[in-house]
Amino acid sequence: MVGIGLLFLSGAGAGAASPPATGFDYSLLADETQRARLEPWLARLPRPEGDARIDPGGTAFAACLSVWRDDAAESTACIQSRIVRYANAGFVVLHAQDIAPGEGLGVDCIAAGGTGRATWAAAPEDPGFAALDACVAQARAGKAVPPASAYAIRRPETLPDAGKDDVRANAAAVLVIAVDHVGLPRGVRGVCLISGRIREVARGAGQTPRGPVDLDLPCRTDPDARGGGGRIDMAELHAGSHARLYLDASQTLLDYERVRP
Repeated sequence: MVGIGLLFLSGAGAGAASPPATGFDYSLLADETQRARLEPWLARLPRPEGDARIDPGGTAFAACLSVWRDDAAESTACIQSRIVRYANAGFVVLHAQDIAPGEGLGVDCIAAGGTGRATWAAAPEDPGFAALDACVAQARAGKAVPPASAYAIRRPETLPDAGKDDVRANAAAVLVIAVDHVGLPRGVRGVCLISGRIREVARGAGQTPRGPVDLDLPCRTDPDARGGGGRIDMAELHAGSHARLYLDASQTLLDYERVRP
């Protein structure tokens, strides 16, 4: 999946890090032409009284397409994690894509526990209703991961400069996470904010793979910057990357290690 030139239906857009609105059933990620093709399908759906059915906070999902633009599986998992965290059980994200110029439209249907795919020809006489109905039904038929609060990790004042091997070897828990979003402070040092998903519990217990994780950690822009000791280089923090977190028994971060392919 590639999210380029996306337009979000209905209402004022939310910020990229804002959670989707609750009480809606769909979020549509599409450009103007794709939107025009899909709106008739949306218009025929029964609407609960007073509910527009379309989430105006679609940028929260579009960010997953942006940071994982070269990895469809990761972008889908990112979207599913956000659905589980913020939206209702029946929520579906519809990601529209042109198959090829003049060859029709494809739509990925993404629900909390499943996915579907709908394609139909460019011919205007084919509205694609049946294909999209089946796509949404397939996505909703998947088994959803139970909703989970973000796994909270305590921030230390600094991270170890020396003895990292011992710190990592003696950590009570080790998590491998997918980094979906990174917030960087202004200046040469400060606190960096990480939002992501647990991909693997390499050591320890009590965490849930695919569950959301939030942490902040001491960081700096330059290893030689004044006061930079015990801080992660900001160059190591990238949305669309993986990292290994080392934690003690009180869930305090001991070290952060970027995982490279």
